[in-house]
Amino acid sequence: MKKFLKWSAAFLVLGVLAVGCIKPEPSPGIEAMRNAKAALLNAQAALTQAKVQVEAANAALIMAQASLLKAEEAVIAAQAARIQAEADLIQAEVEWQNALTDFHKEAWAKEIEALEIELEVLRAEADAAIAEWELVIAQIQVEMVEATQAYEAALLAFEEWKIENAATLGQALIDALDALVFQIQGVILDLGIAELDLNYAKAQYHWYVNVEYPEDTSHAIQQMEANKRRLECEIEYLAGVVEAYDALYNEYHGDFDAMIAGFQDVITGLRAEIAELEEAYILLQEEALLFNVNALNAALNNLTKNRTVGITGVFSDGGDDPDVHVFNGNYRITAPWQATTKTTMFDMMKRDMRVIDDTRSEFEDQDSGTIEANIAAKKATADAAVKNYEDNWKLWQKYYDEARISGSHVGSRYVAWQTAWNNWNTDMVEYNAHLKTYGDMYEEAEDLIEEYMYYLNGIITVEDGLIVLPGATNISEVLGGIEFNAGNLADFIFGANGQAVIDLINVIAVMLDIPGQLDAIVTNLKAIMDGTHQEGWPAFWDHAQNWTYIDPPVVYGDIMRKVYDNSNRELTDMSKEEWSTWLFLYWLFQERTVEIGLEGAGTVITINEAGYTNAAEEVLEDFFGELTRTDYRDIMEGPDTDAIIIAIDDYYTAVEGLGNLEEDMFEPFNRVWKATKYLFNDKGVIIGTTDWSWDDALANVTEKPAIKWIYVTPSTYNPPVYDDDADWDETQPRPEDATEFHFVLEGPDGMGRTVITPSLDFDITYLNAYCDLFVSYEALLAAGEDCGTQWSDWAGNLPLWLWEERDDFGTGHYFYAIWQTRDYQAYQDTYNRVLNGEYAALIDKIQTLYDTQWALYVEAKAQWKALNDEYNAILDALDDIEAYIPMYETYIEYYQYFIDQAQWAHNGGNLAEEGLLEAWNRAKHNLIESQNELNRIEQALAIWEEGLGLPTFWGFIENETAWYQAQIDAILVEIENLQQQLIVLEGIRTGLLEDYL
Repeated sequence: MKKFLKWSAAFLVLGVLAVGCIKPEPSPGIEAMRNAKAALLNAQAALTQAKVQVEAANAALIMAQASLLKAEEAVIAAQAARIQAEADLIQAEVEWQNALTDFHKEAWAKEIEALEIELEVLRAEADAAIAEWELVIAQIQVEMVEATQAYEAALLAFEEWKIENAATLGQALIDALDALVFQIQGVILDLGIAELDLNYAKAQYHWYVNVEYPEDTSHAIQQMEANKRRLECEIEYLAGVVEAYDALYNEYHGDFDAMIAGFQDVITGLRAEIAELEEAYILLQEEALLFNVNALNAALNNLTKNRTVGITGVFSDGGDDPDVHVFNGNYRITAPWQATTKTTMFDMMKRDMRVIDDTRSEFEDQDSGTIEANIAAKKATADAAVKNYEDNWKLWQKYYDEARISGSHVGSRYVAWQTAWNNWNTDMVEYNAHLKTYGDMYEEAEDLIEEYMYYLNGIITVEDGLIVLPGATNISEVLGGIEFNAGNLADFIFGANGQAVIDLINVIAVMLDIPGQLDAIVTNLKAIMDGTHQEGWPAFWDHAQNWTYIDPPVVYGDIMRKVYDNSNRELTDMSKEEWSTWLFLYWLFQERTVEIGLEGAGTVITINEAGYTNAAEEVLEDFFGELTRTDYRDIMEGPDTDAIIIAIDDYYTAVEGLGNLEEDMFEPFNRVWKATKYLFNDKGVIIGTTDWSWDDALANVTEKPAIKWIYVTPSTYNPPVYDDDADWDETQPRPEDATEFHFVLEGPDGMGRTVITPSLDFDITYLNAYCDLFVSYEALLAAGEDCGTQWSDWAGNLPLWLWEERDDFGTGHYFYAIWQTRDYQAYQDTYNRVLNGEYAALIDKIQTLYDTQWALYVEAKAQWKALNDEYNAILDALDDIEAYIPMYETYIEYYQYFIDQAQWAHNGGNLAEEGLLEAWNRAKHNLIESQNELNRIEQALAIWEEGLGLPTFWGFIENETAWYQAQIDAILVEIENLQQQLIVLEGIRTGLLEDYL
């Protein structure tokens, strides 16, 4: 806002220039001439602008027509080109297919030609190889003939050579004889070496025979002789032991045989006893089977079955006292005579007589007024319980009517939600419209101002900081000096000097040939500010301030408002000329130090640099406010959603309250209520539904309400399976929750009910003899019609709440109201019956009933006992047999063990781990082992004596004499062979001498 003041010094200098040099009262002639000139310039500018606009329009029309013709031609050409391109494409595809076929044919032809050439090459190579091999074979045949001929020629030549070379052959003979002599000499040397080897072998032979072998065998023989003597003694001892064990076995084995036979006799006897017992067991089983167990069971059932007995007319008022089993004025109990896990009939009657007696004492011993006070208190509690239940039901109906949506019925709470949202949406539409109008005006003004600055920046040239305006021969007349403040500035703009500046700007616009564009810009800016814009916008300042804003209040750059306040004018009263003046001045001081020079006057005036770099932004802040569309929205106070939130809370209080109230009234058979909304696609078409919870609605508070309906879960129920074998009113299974039973409160038509359901008058429920609450079968059928439930698995009345669980339910509950009402009525009735003596009489009647039932019980007990004793005798006999047989089997196992022990002692072993037969066999085995070892030693000595070696316990000492003798014999053979060779060589030598001498 205050940025304008930063460059106020610049305006001060400009003001001084504008008014300081002007005479206080210019002459009328000059003023008239100036006005005429200004009018002429304006007219010329308007004419020029009109011509420019007409020419521009004509040029645009011609260009548009040309463009249209070109476009049509281009379309036709494009269509023709497309058709031709399609034809060319088809032709190209045909030609391409043909070319491709020709290409493949040509390729295969070339491939076949290449293969044929390759075949010819291979065939030529094979022919060449065959010819080459045939040539080689022919050459070999020629060489063979030549070799044969050469061989025969060589033989002939050799014979001729022998004749011609007799001397040479003689020398060869001599050489051969020398070689033979050398060979004979070698044989003689070998013969000498063989003689040496023979001598060495004979020496080794004698050394082994006379030294090594006697030494190796001497120790072994000594050891074997010692073992022989030991074994001879052992054999003698062991033979005695064998004789001793033989005598011992012969003496005792008969005793062991007799003992084993005796044990076997015992086992045989036990087996016979078991067979007899098994026979008796079978007979007893037959007897037990034929026994009349049904009679026994019937006698027992007669004792343990539930019996219903009673006394009629014990209370004259026909009332109930469930604590002592009086219902509808009659005493009645159901229980067995005898039982082990539940109360018997006699225990119940004793208890009832004791309770009645205690009740009489309690009421008869009370102080005056206590009973009446108790009755009043119980009645008040009962009335409150009934009222709370009825209030819950009525509130349920109210919630249901106000929340449900069914056909033409739309609940008032949902209507309130829709109304709250519609009101908010209307305010929101107004909010957005106001914001849009503000933003559109602000942004349009910004575009216009930037365009104005663009024209001046693009056309006026500032050289060396000096602006020269051609034709302004006496500009000093409109420049002077004033004290620059809001008042003086207003006087400068709106006084006589302001018109001078306006005239100057018009002159500049005409000189720059842009009067039309600038005029349009200024016209639109003025229209935005004063509310005359063609878009129908209101005056900017009025619209900008016509809203409720968030604290702190709106902050605008209001320097121009101060200027106009000092002139007693409004911004909306600004003329086009004033706008032109301001925009020019803002442009003039944008990011430059301004020097205004007067052409030909030799005067240059320097004006200080402005404090801004963006004239458009500065004008926006000073005239239109500092707030952009986003900033303005942030300070606008939008419509609140408080009413919608309240409506949502009210609506879902009713929807969820339906389930909460059902829980208060019918726990655990209460249902849960939910709301469902429509789902829409981006075109607003319904595509489905989904649950819409309280939290969902609050999280999307501005979403338009779209509830389709409210619904309940579970919508149907399936009671537990009916037990055909159970007592229908006492032992049938109970439902656990609302999936197995619930009350339908909304009615079959969805419009609610007009009477309380279920009512406390037991229209669909009733109390049994124990004050347990049941729902009737007929009511189940009716509810089934409402819920579409199938009843194929149920055939009787359904137990809901048990009297013993009455403390589990609070005020407002259906059963709680029944309990409190019944408790009050029972208390009142009890007091009346104590007063009229009916309780005292009831004790005597119960005692009489007790005695009667006890006598019947004793008689039935005796009948059962006789049958039971007879049957138990059979069972006991069976049990005895079942006990004896396993015992006898155990005895048999023991005697079998004794037999095994006797056989072990006799044959294999006893506690000493060795039986008689085992010991005898062991002794004979030891004797045989010693005899065998002695035999081994004797045989080893016999082998040694034969000179074949010596077997020992650790190996075999071989007699190597034969091996040494074999070596000697081999050397003798070699010597003999050498001597034979010597004889042969001498013969050969002799033959050679004979042939050539």
